[in-house]
Amino acid sequence: MSKLSLRPYQEQGAAFLRRLRRAMLADAPGLGKTLQAATAVEKPVLITAPTYLIEQWADFLREQYPEDRVSLAIGSRAKRTKALDTPSDWFIINHQMLRSYDLPKVATFVIDESHHFKSHRAEMSLDALTVALQVQRVYLLTATPIVREPDDLFMQLRLIDPRRFTSYDRFVDAYCQSYWGPFGRQISGLKRGTNFKEVLQLYVLGRTYEEVKLQLPDLIEQKLTITPEPGLAARYKRAKQTYRLDNRILESPLEVLRELRRLTVCKQKLEVIQALVEDTPGCSVVFCWFRETAAALSQMLQAPMITGEMKPEERRQMALAKHKCIVATIASLSEGVDLSFAKTVVFAEQDYTPGRLFQAVSRVHRWTTDLAPIRVIYVLMKGTVDEVIYRCVGRRVSSAQEVLALALQEEEDGRSE
Repeated sequence: MSKLSLRPYQEQGAAFLRRLRRAMLADAPGLGKTLQAATAVEKPVLITAPTYLIEQWADFLREQYPEDRVSLAIGSRAKRTKALDTPSDWFIINHQMLRSYDLPKVATFVIDESHHFKSHRAEMSLDALTVALQVQRVYLLTATPIVREPDDLFMQLRLIDPRRFTSYDRFVDAYCQSYWGPFGRQISGLKRGTNFKEVLQLYVLGRTYEEVKLQLPDLIEQKLTITPEPGLAARYKRAKQTYRLDNRILESPLEVLRELRRLTVCKQKLEVIQALVEDTPGCSVVFCWFRETAAALSQMLQAPMITGEMKPEERRQMALAKHKCIVATIASLSEGVDLSFAKTVVFAEQDYTPGRLFQAVSRVHRWTTDLAPIRVIYVLMKGTVDEVIYRCVGRRVSSAQEVLALALQEEEDGRSE
């Protein structure tokens, strides 16, 4: 890897961060947010990132700035403490370390994948706020600042401007549509007639490939619907109606939902996915929700499997190996990995959160010199929770409770679009 030069749009992004001092860069995946942020910092710098990205940050900084001192806090607690105590230009930690370590005084605080801090009540978010209050420059990086609903932005904006954004309830009252349901206050979109766009423009710069004049491959999305065999359809209907699966009593609606999802992971579906991958030229990525699904497909396809239990560097190296097919859980490969060598994405199962699906697809659908179209195929069992989640994602209905309510409705049986 040679030292990177900034494209004109990246120079503009770095200038935006440098000028505002506290801001968010929300460019599309693959547009180089890491390089832009690194160019805009004042040293020393503290970078917090998900565990699987910290070594990637360290490799980038050592290649881009070979004269700089880079301290990567990794390994045992003693090793991490030593890394943070060593005079450096760059300190790199994972998000969980914000709470339990004495952090060095720095001039810039970079929060990578800042949507992980969307919860205004979470301890990790409050830990990040404690650091942000003590630093002059705070840069947030994310391609998906809104994972579910616009209130995801409140805590991220508070990290940038804690004086203006002090109350979650006032933020929701001002900018969000909401209602009170059985699970508390629910957000249902952006309130019309507000100045929310103008407010965001004060803090956030986010550009698409089209806006920076980089061409992406065409994205061709399709759904493949399978009619379940009679035996599976009967088991599925019985579990939904009686809360019983074979001889086991299901204790709660959420357990029913989980088991309904598991029932769709049948031999029939796996064989269809196997045929899809084997008949598809080029490289494929198969995304799964359950680890057991990934394991079964990995064995059938004789393909490497990537899950969250793997060490971050192992995940990264496996992705870089460019196998004919990779099977992965959505959570393990939804951020920070370049899979642009693949031309087919197959979802054996979906995440009901639109932002996570976007992140997963964006691992493949990103800038590359190969502009051949990319196919995204959603494999759905007809009349099951597969179709419910597919519709909910399309309508941005993303809470587990709403998915659950739809999945348990009797009229969903036999329906497809």
